[in-house]
Parts: sequence; C-alpha cells; structure tokens
Amino acid sequence: MDPKTGSIRIVATFPNPGNILRPGQFGRVQAVKETTRAVLVPQRAVAEVQGRYQVAVVGEGNRVSLRNVQVGPRIETMWVIESGVAAGERVVTEGLTRIAPGAAVTPRSGPVSGAPAPGKGI
Repeated sequence: MDPKTGSIRIVATFPNPGNILRPGQFGRVQAVKETTRAVLVPQRAVAEVQGRYQVAVVGEGNRVSLRNVQVGPRIETMWVIESGVAAGERVVTEGLTRIAPGAAVTPRSGPVSGAPAPGKGI
C-alpha cells in the first residue's frame, strides 16, 4: 500500500478484447477477498448506543425487542451482522425512534433497497 496515493500495485492477467485498455492506462479493480453467508441489514436499521450496536427485531405477537449485535463490514448501504440476528428474522427499518421494547407493530415486507447485486462478494 502506498500511503501517498492510497493505491496498491498488483499484477493481473485478464482478457482485453478489442484492446480497450491500452498500455500505461489505469483502471479500478474490485476484487473479492472471500465469500461467506451472512445476515445483511440496511444501515438505517442499526443504531449505535454508547459504543454498542442494536437492531429492533419483530418477534412473537408482532412485539419489538431490541438486540445487541456484532457488526461486520459495510457493503454499499448494508451492514453485515456477525451475531445477534439470525437469517429469516424480521428487522425494523423504519420508525426506529418511535418504538420501544415490547411495542406492538404492524410489519410490512418489501424489497430491500440498496442491497448488493447478486454475486457481489462479502
């Protein structure tokens, strides 16, 4: 890593049909370090309270409970949750400031905006 430029010098071989990339040109490369199965939640669903991260989870009887979670890296507008929430659990993403633990909510499902495109590595 060059601290002056913030760049890393790498050598790679890849197809270049039509010679689009010419000698001496630069380009951006996005490489996948590893892939894993992970729970992703929108960043707006994660609250930081005194150095701890929490999410509101909808449980039995559509009641909200706050859970401490261990967060991982951010991917676009999503956050990897390493522990504290299991796959398939419903997380509150709207109105976090208006709910309290034990409050009844009316959950709605919808598309997750900002989710990484399929095939993007985590």
